[in-house]
Amino acid sequence: MHGLLRGQLTIGSLQTLGILDLAALLSRYHRRHPAITIQVRNANVSALVHDTVTGRLDLAFVDLPLGEHATGVRSVPLGEETLVLAVAADDPLAARSRVRLADLVDLDFVEYRADSALRATLDAACASVGLDRRIRCEVDTITTQVDLVGYGLGVALLPPMTLRTASRPVVALPTDPPISRSLLVVTAATRSPTPAAAALLALLPTTG
Repeated sequence: MHGLLRGQLTIGSLQTLGILDLAALLSRYHRRHPAITIQVRNANVSALVHDTVTGRLDLAFVDLPLGEHATGVRSVPLGEETLVLAVAADDPLAARSRVRLADLVDLDFVEYRADSALRATLDAACASVGLDRRIRCEVDTITTQVDLVGYGLGVALLPPMTLRTASRPVVALPTDPPISRSLLVVTAATRSPTPAAAALLALLPTTG
C-alpha cells in the first residue's frame, strides 16, 4: 500500500497531545502516502468523539473521560503522562522539588476551559484530596494558559510538553499525589477504519 493510497484523511485532535508528536507522525505518514490530503481539526473531547461517531472524522486523538458518546467509539490506549504544576520562574514555589496538591489551597489558578476532559481529570484529582482550586482566570487555549503562568497571574496543572511554548520562563513541579492523563485514539465502533485511517493507525506506538 506504500504510496498507493489516495483520497482524504480527516483527523480530530486536542490542542496538546503530550506524549504523541502529531506533527512528526503526520510527516512520516505523508512520506509513505503522499497522495492523501490530510485535514486536522481541533476541538474538545466530547465534540471529537461525537464527530468520530457521526463520520465527520476518520479518527481522533483524545484523553479521558470520553463523555456521553463513549459507547459509539473503539478506543486504543497510546500511553499516559504525569501532569505537573506550572509556576513562574520567580515564584517562591519554583525552588521546591515537589508540591502537595492539598497545600495549593491559597494559590490563584489559571485554568483551561471547563468543558475539556483535561479539566475533568484535574477536578477529580483535586477533589480527591479536598482541594477547591481558586480559579482567577479561564482561557480557551493552553498556549495562553502557559503564557499567563509565566507572567505570574497564577499557577496551572498541565501536561509537561505544553511548557515548551512558554514566552517567559516556567518551572514544572511534580505533584503529590501524581495526576495521570491517558491518551487514546478513537475510531467509530460501527464501521471499520478507511484504508487511509488504517494506514495511520498502523504507525502508532500503541500500548494495547
